[in-house]
Amino acid sequence: MLAVDRVGELALGDRLAQLDLYAYGAGATPVEVDTSVYTDPARHAAELAALRSSPQVAVPAAAVAEPGQFVTLDLLGTPLLVGRDGDGVHAMVNACAHRGATVRHEPCGSARIHACRFHGWSYELDGALRSVAEPDRFGGRPHVTGLRRVACAERHGLVWVVLDAPDDRAADVAGWLGAELDELFAGLGLGAMVAHRSAAYDLRCNWKMVTDGFLETYHIKYLHRDSVAPYVPSNRAMVDRCGAHFLAYLPKNRLLRQLAEQPRDEWRVLDHLTMTATLVPGTVVQWNAGHVELFAIRPHLTDPGRCTVDVTLLVPGDRAAETDLWDRNWERLTATIPAEDFATAEEVQANIAAGAVTRLQIGATERALTEHLAAVDRTVHD
Repeated sequence: MLAVDRVGELALGDRLAQLDLYAYGAGATPVEVDTSVYTDPARHAAELAALRSSPQVAVPAAAVAEPGQFVTLDLLGTPLLVGRDGDGVHAMVNACAHRGATVRHEPCGSARIHACRFHGWSYELDGALRSVAEPDRFGGRPHVTGLRRVACAERHGLVWVVLDAPDDRAADVAGWLGAELDELFAGLGLGAMVAHRSAAYDLRCNWKMVTDGFLETYHIKYLHRDSVAPYVPSNRAMVDRCGAHFLAYLPKNRLLRQLAEQPRDEWRVLDHLTMTATLVPGTVVQWNAGHVELFAIRPHLTDPGRCTVDVTLLVPGDRAAETDLWDRNWERLTATIPAEDFATAEEVQANIAAGAVTRLQIGATERALTEHLAAVDRTVHD
């Protein structure tokens, strides 16, 4: 596991220098996977429940940086109002406690209070009931305290929510990540990053088809032949298990040459490395030599063959003004993963749906796919 200091960086370089020896899955026996894992409605419903009971990224914290700022969104079928007051970030169900009307219709904004336009009930920034319109006509104080609160936490520059937490206390994101990933994200400076660009993709594939693309590099030489393959090797990744989660290290060709040709004390491992944390279930955080590509993966509520993916490019706050650089990174990102990986995932799902294939062949260096399936199963049954 990587510690983000010079000692940890060089130790990781030592492992990457022997990549063929440590390559993930080397020597493993290929296995078959039944395609029902991507189509079974009962499994899909159980996975959706597991996502609702686990931390999910709602918004970058910078989107609600100041008291009064808010963002609205639909997260796994729940309308949310995420905002900040003087005490921190709060997540609430965006439905009036009176008769369920939407309180905030704007995608984002800033306000001193939240008020429902249906009957004028108002709420504090933390969702507490502020006033009932014409209380004497209503008949007194209602038996509600305000908007329904959702467990949330601000960590590593992101606002995380747990939709189906047993109560609305702060979500334990650090405990869910585990000490290793939590320390890694802190050391990489995720908390000081801001969103540069984002886009939402409505895909006709199972949500796990999206994570599969981050868990193996067998495909790089072929699917990404004209995009990233000239710079990144195929089948040369390492994957560490971090509790329920996965952390993959993918060196660029430049780094492999550096490890082979330069003295150890001159290695700049982090400058030429992609690290991908696949968080179980439903979130991928990809650190790419100084910026982060965030993939928030949302299954469709009823259709196993559909999902949405919110893609966000996060950049260091003190370099946010370097827009030309980040625009180029955004163009490379969208020309590769959505245009190639997502498109192929949709092709595979369509062929499965047509009955063209019922068993998938998983090779030795693709073993993380089956381990991810097992990790999702454990989350479902915990």
